Amino acid sequence: MDDSPLAALRQRYETYLKKERGLSPVTVAGYWRHIRQFLVERFGQVPLCLRELAPKDLSAFVLRHARSGSPNGV
Repeated sequence: MDDSPLAALRQRYETYLKKERGLSPVTVAGYWRHIRQFLVERFGQVPLCLRELAPKDLSAFVLRHARSGSPNGV
């Protein structure tokens, strides 16, 4: 069983998306793939500290990956 901070965050996020937003498991998995990539790129091997995230972090991530996306979603 994975009890890492990333796994705990995933569990809370997936629960929110399914229960509060009513999203399908396929959509939830797609969302998580991007969130995980963002967090891994931002924090690397350093412990997650979501309070350290800034709007510029998200903007930089989106700009880095915008060209690799497709118009129909990724």
